[in-house]
Amino acid sequence: MLMIHELVPVSFWFGLLFSVLSFTIHICTPKGSRPSKVSLGTSLEEALVYRYAVCTTCQLEIQTSLQSREKPTGSSHNILVHECTQLGHLNSYLGSTAEEAEYFGTHGYPKDTLRVELYTNPGTYHQSTSHDELCGADAAKSCLNRLNSVSLSFVPVYRALYGKSDFFPDRQPEYSPLWPSSGGCLDQFLSSLCHLEMSNCLLSKWTEIAEICIQIPWLKSLNVSNNRIRLPVSPKEVHDKQKENECLESRLLYDIYSDPVLSERLCSNAFPQLSQLTLVKCSLLNWKSIRRILCWMPSLQSLSLAYNNLGNPPIDWEENAIEVFQKLTELDLTHINLTSAHQLFALIGASKCLNSLLLNYNEIADIPNLNDHSKHICQIHDKDSSHLFRYLNTLGLKNNLFTNWNFVNQLLHLSKLDHLMVSGCPVFENSVNIETARQEVIARLPNLKMLDRVEITPEERRGSELDYLKRYGASWLNCYKSDQNSKQNNDVKLLEEFYKLHPVFARLCDKHGAPEIGETKPVNRSIKAGLLSLIFILQHNKNNGATNKSSSRSSSPMDKKDRIQKQIPSQMTINHLRMMIRRLFCLSPKTLFELYAQSGRHRGIVNTEIPLDVDTREIGFYNLENDDYIFIRI
Repeated sequence: MLMIHELVPVSFWFGLLFSVLSFTIHICTPKGSRPSKVSLGTSLEEALVYRYAVCTTCQLEIQTSLQSREKPTGSSHNILVHECTQLGHLNSYLGSTAEEAEYFGTHGYPKDTLRVELYTNPGTYHQSTSHDELCGADAAKSCLNRLNSVSLSFVPVYRALYGKSDFFPDRQPEYSPLWPSSGGCLDQFLSSLCHLEMSNCLLSKWTEIAEICIQIPWLKSLNVSNNRIRLPVSPKEVHDKQKENECLESRLLYDIYSDPVLSERLCSNAFPQLSQLTLVKCSLLNWKSIRRILCWMPSLQSLSLAYNNLGNPPIDWEENAIEVFQKLTELDLTHINLTSAHQLFALIGASKCLNSLLLNYNEIADIPNLNDHSKHICQIHDKDSSHLFRYLNTLGLKNNLFTNWNFVNQLLHLSKLDHLMVSGCPVFENSVNIETARQEVIARLPNLKMLDRVEITPEERRGSELDYLKRYGASWLNCYKSDQNSKQNNDVKLLEEFYKLHPVFARLCDKHGAPEIGETKPVNRSIKAGLLSLIFILQHNKNNGATNKSSSRSSSPMDKKDRIQKQIPSQMTINHLRMMIRRLFCLSPKTLFELYAQSGRHRGIVNTEIPLDVDTREIGFYNLENDDYIFIRI
């Protein structure tokens, strides 16, 4: 619920819990929240000391001090600390007596549950915390100066303590009981800090983030995800303050109460060495604000804008913002509702630094022609298409809208690409199975080393490329034969069209050899496809074993019972065939006979019969075809 209280003559906005679905506005002259009575959160300095410089005992005493005041003076408290399901925390159970504390334990129902941090010293209950020099404000400098990374996720930090500032000279320094100095002195306590995470906090202004970072100019990484952060009003834009006060949308997007010139100067000097910025799920973010933020960070190399409703980027960017954008080495644009890659590639296509680009969970249906020499794909600076994504080695295209394999052909122009994430696209669902789709991608990208975070082994690549040649070998042979038999333009175009759809096919033919006709025939493994229709002829006289005599006998009239045509599976062995023949012709078990096969095309030709004398062989071994003959000679 978004609560907005307006007081006369000055308006104040207090919002700690936000919802995009609904909000309530209270406008009343004598009523509303008093600024002095509203708790906006905690300062960065207090959060640092409490998380990293206060021991467990002191944390428990701080949290139980208010509760103990409400208890009778004669009551004693016993605190048991147990493991918590959340990493980095302990749950403490507070009981009235030692027996109750022991009874509740880890499986009971405690009266009061407190939570303490595990980033600090364990502490001891028998010591007096008032004389503990290794805890609290006295130990802040020694503890905090060792920190290389600070995580204040889900801590209600909304700003740092105010100190002396060249940008805001009218401000008075602020103090806190947990902080050993005044505000504005973070550089004295965080001399080793490189990574600062303040996700899911109560940050609401970029100017207050800048006041934190300007005290730590050596900061390398900043994460302020899941915060509703407002930008200061741009000094280049002319705003009517009365009109802005009446416009609710402007008040939500911009910090209209800060001086635009001083705020812009502060933000422009606050991030001199920042190289990594994470802005995941920042609901007030748009491309216009991103352009301003990039101009403040000249050393930025890694940018994450995942899960923001940004849409397609515009083309009309400022020159300095484009330069910073093209200096990025890592760019994460996961789930930002991109519907086309053309505008984005026009901005970053000429980048010679980008090596990781994540476009997962968007609505991209095709990849622009990366080998296009026109100005359409590369509108900024370098017009040489050979420089497009020169060092890009990781590309994420998972769960987009690709319906055919043409987009993979465009990725052939990325010579350094060795890791591709592309699962979850419709083209994978339209394939026979996931394994076949994976083989298709591997065969089409010869330089790829990892697909969907799984390494491609040499054996998998060889198998994928051979299957690719067999899969499209028949189409290639038809086009190739037409080109060889006739040199007409239509036939030549047919082969050219094939190579446009399969640009890697010729390279694979040189590597593994061109496919032959027998390799390209589809294998039908159904039982029906393996049946042979053979003609069985029973001959009672052994002396008719000569081929010429048997041929004349077969041409003479015979009993229909001595000639039977039947379908048998090609996998049937000769031994099983003998048992079947005994049932067909009602032969007794004592009757001995020999089997001979002859092709229907060889009838009347001498010495063309094949003896079927090996009982363990299958019928398919003899390459028989439909309407061939098998003679049973008794």
